[in-house]
Amino acid sequence: MGNDVTQAQLSNWVAPLQDGTAAYTLLAVCPTSDAVLRAALQAASQAQAPLLIAATRNQVDIDGGYTGWTPQALMDRTEIICASLSEAPPVITCVDHGGPWCKDAERNAGASWHEAKAGTQATLRAALDAGYRYVHIDATIDPHRHGPPPVSDMVDRTDALLRWTEAYRRENGMPHITYEVGIEEVAPPDVTDPSKRLEAFLTQLDATLPSDMAPTFVVSDVGTSFGTGQFEAAHAQQVVEQVRAHGALVKAHYSDFVDALDAYPRCGMGGANIGPGLSAVEYQALRELEALAKAIDATPTWHNALRNALVRSGRWRKWVDHDGAFDALDDETQNRLLETGSRYVWADPEVEAARTELYDQVARYRDADAYVVWRLRSAVEQMLHLLNLVGRADMEAAIA
Repeated sequence: MGNDVTQAQLSNWVAPLQDGTAAYTLLAVCPTSDAVLRAALQAASQAQAPLLIAATRNQVDIDGGYTGWTPQALMDRTEIICASLSEAPPVITCVDHGGPWCKDAERNAGASWHEAKAGTQATLRAALDAGYRYVHIDATIDPHRHGPPPVSDMVDRTDALLRWTEAYRRENGMPHITYEVGIEEVAPPDVTDPSKRLEAFLTQLDATLPSDMAPTFVVSDVGTSFGTGQFEAAHAQQVVEQVRAHGALVKAHYSDFVDALDAYPRCGMGGANIGPGLSAVEYQALRELEALAKAIDATPTWHNALRNALVRSGRWRKWVDHDGAFDALDDETQNRLLETGSRYVWADPEVEAARTELYDQVARYRDADAYVVWRLRSAVEQMLHLLNLVGRADMEAAIA
């Protein structure tokens, strides 16, 4: 089956969630590295589960993103991995955070709305041409404003980008695609009533979009946040009912470190995004290999190379309110940024070279690549179990 999933097949997973006849939550994995992509596909194959691969504009884009993959390169790599499996899982490749200023380079350059819109359209065009079948239209960012954009602006920009994407799809005779929209992943502190804000967004969007372009998934704040185990189950159930009234499912971002992931199906969550958490797993596996190398009197350079690359990239700054040097941060914050920020620099040439050196140093005692992928695969398999996705690759089973 591979990653050639049709809209009808996706509907077989979505419909039971919308009508409440089944309880599972679709898993979307961000392809932050080749090891993560391989592990996620292997885990889904082993569990006979469907899988979403959700790539942000920072990760995968026409300029290669920080992974080095263009949309077509990601699709090609996914096909190669699927072909190597005894039974390839059904895979849906997605644009995650497909919106203006969702690419750090646009935001840092102070791009205008028209420039950011054009950049987003270039990403979406390349993704659809490559065969992506799921698009998250994200209009929640505006660096030219203080605070979050007003609902009316988010509706107008979501409407414009969704219509543009749909027109491009139809003009080129492409299959139907699934849409995801939303307001904030985490409600800003100056938003006093997130529920009313979400309702206003959904009501206004319903009024402007034709029914055949209605979004399937809605991103909203359900208590999850970067680097924490929070998930507000009672609030999530309220949001699920609110979104379901508009014919859509809730998608939770920042699900990486949630302590009770098995609560998602019970609350009716439609989807969960995982990204930085798997980078942390990959980082820890490499730290263990580094310890092995030191135990046999080798001198690995991998950790220093990664640290230097991350500091040099400056990407860690978006996750801390800190204008000083990286070394001025406390040890706990530095370790957290290295764990989760490693995704930004896995493809850095110096980091890759140091990783190859580490693998060679421990080769006599450990198949290092297999070890890293095993650690990642185990983490994804656990998520698939907790989200009740095991065996859902069979479309008939998904409906039952």
